[in-house]
Amino acid sequence: MKRNMMWKDGVDLSSYFAIESIHRPILPPIEVGTVDVPGRDGTILSRTRFEAWPLVTDIARFRRDPNEFRNTIREVAPLLHKRGEISFYDEPDITYKVQLMGTTEFTPAENRKASGSLNWLVYDPFAFGKKEKRVLLQEGITILIMPFMASSVTASSAGRLLTGGTRETAPVITAVFNESTDDFRVTLNSNKYVRVLWDFNAGDRLIIDCEKEEIRINGTRRMNALTLESRFFNLEPGENRLIASPNQAADVEIEYQQRYY
Repeated sequence: MKRNMMWKDGVDLSSYFAIESIHRPILPPIEVGTVDVPGRDGTILSRTRFEAWPLVTDIARFRRDPNEFRNTIREVAPLLHKRGEISFYDEPDITYKVQLMGTTEFTPAENRKASGSLNWLVYDPFAFGKKEKRVLLQEGITILIMPFMASSVTASSAGRLLTGGTRETAPVITAVFNESTDDFRVTLNSNKYVRVLWDFNAGDRLIIDCEKEEIRINGTRRMNALTLESRFFNLEPGENRLIASPNQAADVEIEYQQRYY
């Protein structure tokens, strides 16, 4: 793989320009909330929050002739300005959700080399890895999210899967029913669950979207079918045990995406 490669929404941009440097922090910026108590030394930490952050890529292109240079700029501009995802040669399996911002001046030099910078706003402060889709077995499934860069999922047993990630991630759960039931539940680690009360019949499709915090039945949003005690949940680093009940009523799949600091 070439050292200067960058992709925007899956399109290789190395034919347009070379990446000279990438400016990325170790962690997203951290906003710390504090409360000062009169007469007390120090401060009380109230909360922390990760903020959106600027990702800067320094780029360059050698100009063969002025017309070719301007044609290239016109061609690449539509690829850059839309909100989307970018990835780089040193972490090709990692993407950032970005919006181009600020100026995009490309300055020519005497040696026929044009250089400039692309300033991206990483509006979701975390990095995203591989998307996973797994079958939720009748006996349940355990997903182990571990702090390493997993390029593939390995299984130590049929119901135990190992995947990478260092941040929580919101799953999307799809159940296609093969028999009638009026009560369906997906439970995480015995203490969090989403419970749906609905007259399901064979062929009905239920989607539990924990990121959007909504449920859809046969394509229609049906929040009234969600019980009051239900809580949408994230898969956390460590062990995540998922069980659907009644376990024979539907074929269930779970989708999620690895997330990293």
